[in-house]
Amino acid sequence: MRVTIVTTSYPLSSTSVSGIFLKNLVDRLDELLDCYVVCPADKDECDITKVAQVRYAPSKFRFLFHSSGGLPSAISRHKVLGPLLLVSFIMGTFFSCMRAARATDVYFANWALMGVVTGMVAKLLGKPLVTTIRGSDTSGGRLNNSILKLCFKCSDAIVFVSQGLKLRYDKEYPEYCNKFHFIPNGVSTFDGIPERKKEMQIITVGSLIPRKDIKVQLEAAKLLLEEGLGFKWLIVGGGEQFESIRSFISRNSMEDHVELLGELPHHEVLRLYSESQIFVLSSLLEGRPNVVVEAMAAGLCVISTDILAVKDVITDGDNGLLFPCGDAVMLKELVYRVALDQERRELIADKAEKWVVEENLTWRSAAEKYNLLFRAVGAD
Repeated sequence: MRVTIVTTSYPLSSTSVSGIFLKNLVDRLDELLDCYVVCPADKDECDITKVAQVRYAPSKFRFLFHSSGGLPSAISRHKVLGPLLLVSFIMGTFFSCMRAARATDVYFANWALMGVVTGMVAKLLGKPLVTTIRGSDTSGGRLNNSILKLCFKCSDAIVFVSQGLKLRYDKEYPEYCNKFHFIPNGVSTFDGIPERKKEMQIITVGSLIPRKDIKVQLEAAKLLLEEGLGFKWLIVGGGEQFESIRSFISRNSMEDHVELLGELPHHEVLRLYSESQIFVLSSLLEGRPNVVVEAMAAGLCVISTDILAVKDVITDGDNGLLFPCGDAVMLKELVYRVALDQERRELIADKAEKWVVEENLTWRSAAEKYNLLFRAVGAD
């Protein structure tokens, strides 16, 4: 069976962090069936076997994808040229999917917009389509909701990476709930032996964009310094708020305690997990954040906002700690308590690591579940 995977995010080089989770899934799927990927080309040309790169613009104008924040962030920065390039990409993706049709048994789209685009091809040619819905698809608004509903209509099966999101949309769209499935992402782990820093090291990983609300972490770090706590807070990621975050750190003389590292290769992020004690997520919206599960698997004490997708994996006070969105004071309190209470911190981390093992959150397990779903829709 050949599955054609359509996505806006996929790593095209060894150093790329764009869609690394999808590459992990594809690597495991390739052991079970024949995979072919359709994705946007990056600025630097490269040839990869079984990957069709949509060249939607001259190389210097290919800025919509393969950067922190992805498509939504790029569109917000380029309000005139961005939508024009998006139309070009949609057309290019449509024709790439058409060219792949002869050898395709099932289409597999990632994100609702790709579900709609691929759905047009699938309906035209009578091919089955599976679409995975991710965090940014669920941000609300008239346009997003319209795309999402059209995606539900076009797809033969819809996968949610969060059980909480699936239950939410079961209620909101009961007419499509028979199409809905839950398949969690796998998790990547560090191959070496963890060597925790003696100094308290806190880490956050993610795009520096508004919905990640990194500002609340900076405010909490500032309060912790006023309390006299010694720590190093690492911020890994890039995006539109990079300069404003760096300015905040400098303006408040926090350079010795808060380090802005920019984007790093995934293996380097995993190494930093192994050196840290606490992981913080301050997002206002997520699908099912891979970074949280990776941090749990790495044996960190995770402190996160109490958003729906995180409640899928963290039971507050048991295998992690939760705080209300935007509450810097509560975040400060939680970090302060576990920083000073090693026994409680390590107990929470141990329970988190055990939970990941019990849930069998491997990429191989995820691939096996997708494989069964692909074969089921392909047989209908």
